Amino acid sequence: MSRKDHVIYDKEGNPNRDRPWIFRTYGGHTNVWETNKLYREGLSRGQTGLSIAFDLPTQCGYSSSHSLAKPEVG
Repeated sequence: MSRKDHVIYDKEGNPNRDRPWIFRTYGGHTNVWETNKLYREGLSRGQTGLSIAFDLPTQCGYSSSHSLAKPEVG
């Protein structure tokens, strides 16, 4: 099936084309400079947004200097 042929139906059974998919890179890199480069390259190629991968302690609300974060911080 091609993207062009993808049709969804509303509650009444009427066909509606869905919106185009959004393609994003979810990731980070080894340091801030490489991460910035990765994001800028994606945006320059038409990427419409950023999905940033934070380290696990940050995602869980811990400071990187917290004792529970030490095994995860690099």
